[in-house]
Amino acid sequence: MQLLKKTAMIFSVSLLLGIVFLCFISQKTDVAMIEKTGDTAIAPRTENEELPYENNHESSAAVPKTEPIQMDKKEISLGMGETYTPKTNVKADKWISDNEKTVKIKDGKITAKSEGTAYVTAIDSQGNKAKCKITVKKAPESVSLEKYTLTLGIGENYCLGAVLPENTASANRTFRSSDNSIIKMTDTNWEGSFQAIKTGTAYVTVRLYNGKEASCEITVKKAPSKIMISKPTLSLGIGETYKLSCGMPSDTGAAVRTFRSSDNNIIKMIKTDWTAEIKAVKEGTAWVTVRTYNGKEASCKITVKKAPESVILSQDDIELSVGQKYTLTSKVNDGAASSQLLYSCSDESIVKIKKTQWAGEFEAVSPGEAWITVTTYNGIESSCKVTVKEKKQQSNNNNQNISFSTDTGHVTAPDGTPWTPESENTIVYIDENMLRLTNNAAVLEVGENYEIEVNGTQSDVLTYTSADPDVAVVDENGIVTAVDAGNTNIIMKDENGNSNKLVIIVLGDKESNIYPDMENISELLNSVQLSPVKTNYEEIDNMVDTIFAEIIREDMTNAEKAQACYDYLVENCNYEYGGYKAITIDDYLNDEDEEIAEFSYCILKNKIGTCENFSAAFVVMMRRIGFEANVVYGQVAMSAGGYDGHYWTDIEINNKHYLFDPQVERNCLGEDNEILHYFFGMPPQYNYNMYQYLYMTHVHGFKRSE
Repeated sequence: MQLLKKTAMIFSVSLLLGIVFLCFISQKTDVAMIEKTGDTAIAPRTENEELPYENNHESSAAVPKTEPIQMDKKEISLGMGETYTPKTNVKADKWISDNEKTVKIKDGKITAKSEGTAYVTAIDSQGNKAKCKITVKKAPESVSLEKYTLTLGIGENYCLGAVLPENTASANRTFRSSDNSIIKMTDTNWEGSFQAIKTGTAYVTVRLYNGKEASCEITVKKAPSKIMISKPTLSLGIGETYKLSCGMPSDTGAAVRTFRSSDNNIIKMIKTDWTAEIKAVKEGTAWVTVRTYNGKEASCKITVKKAPESVILSQDDIELSVGQKYTLTSKVNDGAASSQLLYSCSDESIVKIKKTQWAGEFEAVSPGEAWITVTTYNGIESSCKVTVKEKKQQSNNNNQNISFSTDTGHVTAPDGTPWTPESENTIVYIDENMLRLTNNAAVLEVGENYEIEVNGTQSDVLTYTSADPDVAVVDENGIVTAVDAGNTNIIMKDENGNSNKLVIIVLGDKESNIYPDMENISELLNSVQLSPVKTNYEEIDNMVDTIFAEIIREDMTNAEKAQACYDYLVENCNYEYGGYKAITIDDYLNDEDEEIAEFSYCILKNKIGTCENFSAAFVVMMRRIGFEANVVYGQVAMSAGGYDGHYWTDIEINNKHYLFDPQVERNCLGEDNEILHYFFGMPPQYNYNMYQYLYMTHVHGFKRSE
């Protein structure tokens, strides 16, 4: 029995081994056939048969995974009634608002219903969520732009932002240009980014969801060829602040001018937009540089010294007569600096301050005592006592041998012939009885009237004549009417033979500055019959002689001589306050002539000065050549906006006036310091938006008492 069981077991094992062997042989045969025929080794499936797990896994891996849903904004403010559609990185399957009274959302579109806050949630197909906080405010009743006017240079990029009333909102802001050939928009949503393409004027307008609009007028000019800074050099005391401005040729533009300091440890930049507000931090030297969008630069060298411990006035006790003018200067202790020296008066009913910065310019108006005080930026003071007495009676000078003819516009000798260069040493004297005017220059628009006010005559009979009726006419009552753009003189006389003239400037195109035509102004200068005049102050006349020996040749034309003097001042003189009024000349009979001589001194001697000094020196040189030159006081446009007091030179040619400004010219040099002569003979009627006339001296020579 046991033998039988054993035999059966052996048979079973043998059978099993046989089956395995047969399967192995069969598999080998199938593989061989597949390799031979190239058929795919996939067994046929029934219609309902499922893939093994591994196959399911491989199929799932072939589908790319998606990132969790995200919205473009996590927080936004909307105005009442505004709609907004958030952007998501993947499609949202569901949107939810947690406060539908404030924010309603449908198909991904948000509608602001009432003031308040709500959270909007986006959910993707995998259940991921993204939230955005929605703040609903009032609908804007208006909108404004950061700027209403703007000037750009060709190629310049700019971005304008919209400004809404407080507690209002608008997420939808659309910007457009009125002329894409002038201003091309580069971004029309939220902020208006654009580029200046060509010269001209266009408007950029922003529009809100509720139709409210605002526009900015944009003028495109040529790209700046250069940029000028308001001061090439400057000395400050530690702790002092100062504002530097910049400018460019008037036919160019740049909205963005960036300032930087070469050493922030010495000069700290406080503001670096249109102007540079700087603060002196410690002693040393640094440069402040302004740069335009197209890479043009200008720099100011700034020397920082100690804060002043004392300040000294040029006089500490002055005695004046009513009507006399005087100028005080001051200086701080050695090793210190204060660019700001402010002058004040204790009683302006006695002494009236006319200029309060850099130098104290004032006039005695009534008898009494007053104190003029100068104050530095850090509060250090010094004072001068001014005693004013009644005006002394002056006798008429009957020995004058030269007079000014208002008919011809020339200085003449007693026989009526024009003054010649050979007579240049003759004393010139303007009659103290000449007619006195309330104003001696008037700026009018075409069609405007002006009444001449004469307050220095005892005669009731006055005659008026216009030197150029095409520019302005005058009636028998002294009423001037502006006819056309230009400038001329209105000449008046009384029955005693006293006379004077009023300069009339009739404005032309205010939108443009007409730079001189050198050929035309040269022709005009060459037409002048010269009447040379010395100052008769020996030291000044000797300095002019020395300069003329260097720059003037006998074969030069009138215009070449004038240009040589102009270029000399531009090339050799620096803008500094150190000289200002370095001397006092008490024996000139005319205050204006006296000041011209005094202010010319520091430029001619030390090659430094301010606009007063530059203009006075040029007048001295021009009168010496023989031109009728005078100093003009007024205002000049600042690059940062507004106007500031300024002096320049006027040369009169055949009853016409031309503007010369070597000091401003020095700030406008071209490449390689080339003199461009932008301010050499400008016609004032086309430049009144740059130069505003307030007062012009009418003195035609110099006189010293003998």
